[in-house]
Amino acid sequence: MGLSLLFCFLVATSTFAGDINYFYDEVGRLTRAVTSTQWTNYQYDEVGNLISTETSQIDDPQQNQVPPALQSITPDTIIKSSAIYVTIAGQHLLTTKAVTSSNPSLSIRTLNVTDTEIRTLMTVSSSVTPGTAIISVSTLYGSATIQVALSQSTLSFSPDMLAMAPGVSSNITATISPSIGKELTVQIKNSNAAVISAPQSVTITLAGTASFGVNALRKGTATVSSDSSITQISVVGDVVPYSRAVSVYLPASNSGNGVFLSQAVSIYLSPPNSGNAVLVSPSVSVAIQPLSSLTLNPVTVIGTGTSQGTVTLSGPAPSGGATITLSSSNTGAATVPASVTVASGASSATFTVNTSQVSSTTAVTITGTYGTGTQSASLTVTPSLISVSLNPTSVKGGGTSQGTVTLSGSAPSGGATVTLTSSNTGVATVPASVTVAAGASSAKFTVTTKRVSSSTSVTITGTYGTGTKNASLTVTK
Repeated sequence: MGLSLLFCFLVATSTFAGDINYFYDEVGRLTRAVTSTQWTNYQYDEVGNLISTETSQIDDPQQNQVPPALQSITPDTIIKSSAIYVTIAGQHLLTTKAVTSSNPSLSIRTLNVTDTEIRTLMTVSSSVTPGTAIISVSTLYGSATIQVALSQSTLSFSPDMLAMAPGVSSNITATISPSIGKELTVQIKNSNAAVISAPQSVTITLAGTASFGVNALRKGTATVSSDSSITQISVVGDVVPYSRAVSVYLPASNSGNGVFLSQAVSIYLSPPNSGNAVLVSPSVSVAIQPLSSLTLNPVTVIGTGTSQGTVTLSGPAPSGGATITLSSSNTGAATVPASVTVASGASSATFTVNTSQVSSTTAVTITGTYGTGTQSASLTVTPSLISVSLNPTSVKGGGTSQGTVTLSGSAPSGGATVTLTSSNTGVATVPASVTVAAGASSAKFTVTTKRVSSSTSVTITGTYGTGTKNASLTVTK
């Protein structure tokens, strides 16, 4: 059971020794009592039973009879459509009676208070306007303010609809789009703990995504949510213990059978507890393995190079396999096959991403779709080597020629190192490599020749990634 402390209302405000200041939560339960010499916290379980009290003496009562001072707020940026745990640090906070926001789209629940820290749950609606909000902390002895940034980024849960069989586990992905580059801990509400179990929070990484597990306990419906970010879950009957193909019509909305589609689909019966289930009839359910991830290796490719993609299901593919539809957000930079099939009984399959020459570093999103579920991965395509040239192209032995390597666009951050070779080092030598500086599209190098007894042709080669370009040099007597 999760615990919650809500400090919202002050009843008595007298500060004389012996007087008690009472704090209540939004449903009228006593959560805190403070005098000039001590404080007591009251903790309740999710159904309202008092489970513990904690009393502590105030070491220096006079020290707390001064206005609050706020030092920091963590995180300092919050996002739309979410409920985020936020900590306010400062001094003289013990007698906090209210934490409020200047923005009506941002509501605040106070969870815990010490003299140096206030832990809150800030809920941001999807309609909030990006900018800043003023957070005000009021105590018995004054008030103070601090700012928090309101990002245009939005929290979402994927998939937004899920059907499961009892005893089955599945993952839900929480994503901040676009990522704000900060770690956020968001609250997860479970509307029906008798039907599913889920964590009370999930910490989203700097990359902007995190997954958490839900477990189906018994037949019924539930939701997991963080404000307006929500996944609807239906837990249906046992999965049929054999395999055969069937065709069914699914209702247009949730009719209690755990599905949310409207078109005819072909699906497969699978072994018990092999995956998530959708109901075919009141007595039969069908296991459909959701697409759990799409990954790329490498995630950065020089134009004309390739990356290997992998699609992974949450369990074995059904009889006949699972066909994943693939797409690229920029086919001019990277292309994928129309689909890839996960073989029956397997849980993953690989495919090749082919890239083209680009004039600048280009981000491409590769997406896989299976049923109503999608997974994506980002690929960065950088400019490729388009030429190696020499000037002059004919030089007397003992002389030099200037070489130039040219990319199709500006080199990425860190530069582009082109490997150089000579087909005859006894006649002409080159440095091992030359680096095109970040932001530049070409670089020069020197070819040094030796005396020869007769005219000799030498090939100078540049290699960058999987691409190679050549130039011919004639060394004369």
